[in-house]
Amino acid sequence: MMISGAAQAFELENAEVSFNYQNGNVDNGFDGHGFDVFANARYRFSDQFSLDFGIGYADADSDAPATDFSATSLSVVGRYHFSETFDVGVFLDYSDIDTSPGVDNDAFHYGLTLSFNADGFFGDAYIGEGDYDTFTSKSDVYGLSAGVQLDTGLSLGAFYGREDINTWEAKEYGIFMGYVIERPGSIPPVSINASLSRINLDPGLVEVDVFRLGVTFPLGGTQVDPGLKTSHPRSTLLRLGTSIGRF
Repeated sequence: MMISGAAQAFELENAEVSFNYQNGNVDNGFDGHGFDVFANARYRFSDQFSLDFGIGYADADSDAPATDFSATSLSVVGRYHFSETFDVGVFLDYSDIDTSPGVDNDAFHYGLTLSFNADGFFGDAYIGEGDYDTFTSKSDVYGLSAGVQLDTGLSLGAFYGREDINTWEAKEYGIFMGYVIERPGSIPPVSINASLSRINLDPGLVEVDVFRLGVTFPLGGTQVDPGLKTSHPRSTLLRLGTSIGRF
């Protein structure tokens, strides 16, 4: 889809919607589980400039008494494309977080990002800050992911993310995979996605094993992007909340 003007084109390059189930097992004995649904779209303004928009919702609860977590998220990423394979950008993520018992929290994350995609190899990295209503200090966020997409429709990769605030350190590392199922005729493909990771929360030496399983549909007949599928790609603390229902 393209909207042409006198100066430049406004083109929908890619769009998709994902549905995920996730389960978190905490080493002190309780489990959490939840789901999230999110959509992303990229619009091109020229060969050099594009904007990504995202919207999502996550809901999770845990076996621990009186704990649950939900978050509505919005995001925008402005990118400068040096070529068809490499870009840098700035991101702004907003989350409206509700946790029991009745605590409402707004969070903003912002910073820099870069990505590449060439010859079947792809990767992303980010660095920035987080600003939460309920914390007096800002958090530092950074992470990266990399993978390979095979001609068979299978993609495999690994990722690492970290968020530090005050004396707390939340680190997540893991692997992900995706498999694109081509369908006959003009029916768009569908991607099955999964990831397995561990989140370490220090101090306290809390460890959480996280399993995610989901399905992604392209919108408008576009292709599915490879990589980790989550409604909070640049916040380890929020990914923790959507996995175990606690924040």
